[in-house]
Amino acid sequence: PGLPAGPTVVSYQPAELSAGLVPGSDLDGGDPAVAAADLVSDADRLDVDFGVVGDATIDGVVFEDLDGDGVQDPGEPGIGGATVFVVWAGPDGPVTLTATTADDGTWAFNSVPPGDYTVMVDPNTIPARLAASTPTEASVAVPAGGSASAAAGFVPTGSIGDTIWSDTNHDGVRNGQEIGVPNVTVELVDSTGTVIATVVTDRDGNYLFEHVVPGSYTVQLRPSSLPDGTKVVADPDTQIDGLTQVVLRPGQSIVTADFGIASRNGLPVTGTAVLGSLLLAALLAGLGWLLLGAANRRRRTATEVS
Repeated sequence: PGLPAGPTVVSYQPAELSAGLVPGSDLDGGDPAVAAADLVSDADRLDVDFGVVGDATIDGVVFEDLDGDGVQDPGEPGIGGATVFVVWAGPDGPVTLTATTADDGTWAFNSVPPGDYTVMVDPNTIPARLAASTPTEASVAVPAGGSASAAAGFVPTGSIGDTIWSDTNHDGVRNGQEIGVPNVTVELVDSTGTVIATVVTDRDGNYLFEHVVPGSYTVQLRPSSLPDGTKVVADPDTQIDGLTQVVLRPGQSIVTADFGIASRNGLPVTGTAVLGSLLLAALLAGLGWLLLGAANRRRRTATEVS
């Protein structure tokens, strides 16, 4: 207060800033710690501000982890266009910075203050064919005058599936006349024993689990969903129990997890086939009665002649 009108110079001592902070900007664009301002009589000047910045750097990369080991190896490409949130635990509360990765998957913030940061990748900006192979949220400590990095890997997912079919001859091999069985519930179980996905076979008996993270799984049929009076008679691992173990590698498609089912009493599974079998049985029964009647008539005729 109480300053005379005219040219005025305002400055501060950069050495008095907290560790890790340096002059960044001022009113006139010259020395960031020195500003020139003209004062007018009976007017306050309230825009002589100074901005300070950090002297540290935080950066990182979002990459396609082709082998799923959590490390960007030579030849593993970056993922461009991914959104990265960097949250600084500032003295007045969290401050969020947002970056978009370059074509090579890299991102960076220069001139940040030292402190604790949280780096998060928005999974909605990652292609659906990829799943996280590293944590999507990481804590990073940035030292004064130094740098810190965070890498996020995403592994190619795979698929598991095949067909549930009517194994009418119980030979474990689907032939051209054996049809698929619809509306059978198939469950995908992870290594902890948790059902992580469920699908229902289509009208041709086909099913598919998509975007599956590499790992060990069990594919199993839900017994209650099998057509009435049927049982599993063919299993990929030859143990006839309605389930099979599968090890899925990055980007792999396994379409050999098929199961054959058949009627417990030997009749075909589908309703149409069952009706056909019943009609055939009725025809055979009718033919038997006709033959029996003919035989009886021959006996009567022979008796009368004698």
